[in-house]
Amino acid sequence: MHPVTGATGLHVTRYARQLDTAGLSPASAARKLAAVSSWYAWLARRGHIPASPAAAIARPRTGPAAPPAPGLTQAQALRLLHAADQAPGHQRARTAALVALLLFTGARLSEIIGADISDLGIHQGHPVLWVTRGKGRRQGLPLPGPATARIAAYLAGRPGPQDVPADVRRTVRRLATRAGLPADLTSHLGPRTLQHTFATLYLQAGGSLSDLHGAMGHTDPRTTRRYDQARYTPATRPARSPAGQHRPPPQPRSAYQARDPGPWPRGRPHCRARQPQHAAGHAGRAHHETNGQET
Repeated sequence: MHPVTGATGLHVTRYARQLDTAGLSPASAARKLAAVSSWYAWLARRGHIPASPAAAIARPRTGPAAPPAPGLTQAQALRLLHAADQAPGHQRARTAALVALLLFTGARLSEIIGADISDLGIHQGHPVLWVTRGKGRRQGLPLPGPATARIAAYLAGRPGPQDVPADVRRTVRRLATRAGLPADLTSHLGPRTLQHTFATLYLQAGGSLSDLHGAMGHTDPRTTRRYDQARYTPATRPARSPAGQHRPPPQPRSAYQARDPGPWPRGRPHCRARQPQHAAGHAGRAHHETNGQET
């Protein structure tokens, strides 16, 4: 059928049903239907069609999303990372590299597991890890010094390709217990919490919401804005001025800056190129590349 003059209400209804069976969130489905509705409403106003076939389509209801858990404070994140550095066992370097990647890049665990040594490279003079995100999109995540050093130490000492621990959540909770973190925090700690930690600490270090949106690969800006709400506890929530305006709290100095250079980024835009551009020889010099073996 013709996409302008041939579309009927039945077509729009079938499209809405297809979105529902595709497993999209209500917000994503509603946004796609809103685009269709706006398009045909515009066509009707311009006289290209007599009426919009999407005028009566019902959209999924989307309630207000609860902000994500605030994650760890800077001091707690530092203690967790040092606990990983001192963990017993021959997999200590691998565990430390994994925790550093989760804390300093905001990458999903699946993205880290899916990367190999050939995905380590240089982009615009900075070390990056190239990950594959939704719809096969390639994105370079800058690696601060603490993450780069731990990756290099892991690759230098490993005998060959190794699998990531099957239960990363249990590993992180064990490290949190060794670090002396509160029991109520340890009970729900996992890779997702460390991703939340990256987001909240990124904003506290002066990063912008737009840069964080690109760094985490969110499709909906509202998802990123939730982290801006989550970084405030009742004790640190901005006070209202007499005019009713919010005053941002003072930015504390990163706990990482005192002992480990290269803390959470301070507003530096993340790489958004679609294809990796590896610097010649970089992986061999800095990361001990072993011809595409899995990390």
